[in-house]
Amino acid sequence: FSANQPVTRDRPLEQCDVIQENVWGYKIGERKFRTPEEVCAMICRTAAKDSNLLMNIGPDGSGQLPERAVEVMAEVGKWMAANGEAIYATRGGGIVKNADGTETAKTRKGDKVFTIKIRAGQYPVVEGK
Repeated sequence: FSANQPVTRDRPLEQCDVIQENVWGYKIGERKFRTPEEVCAMICRTAAKDSNLLMNIGPDGSGQLPERAVEVMAEVGKWMAANGEAIYATRGGGIVKNADGTETAKTRKGDKVFTIKIRAGQYPVVEGK
């Protein structure tokens, strides 16, 4: 979500983004990919806003995904395997930007509340598992 973007609750939300920075689709020679830590933080932010994340990965002309994109998503998969309870089938609880530059995102599942600490360059840390 863009900075300070308001969130409405009267309809489902979805954030559409890309694994390659600034490229929707495939670009020959593209070298700027989001890191696994960045993608995991995006997932946490969208879940906290009660939204869905569509992460576009553009294949090349032969239908192959960029090797770096596959590597990133494999790492994201490992993080999700360990922390998915705080993401899957949850409801958003909002995000707070902290004075130290970190963010605190919250999700909930039934009576269980998950607090997710987001710090730039690091994997988000889930509390309440």
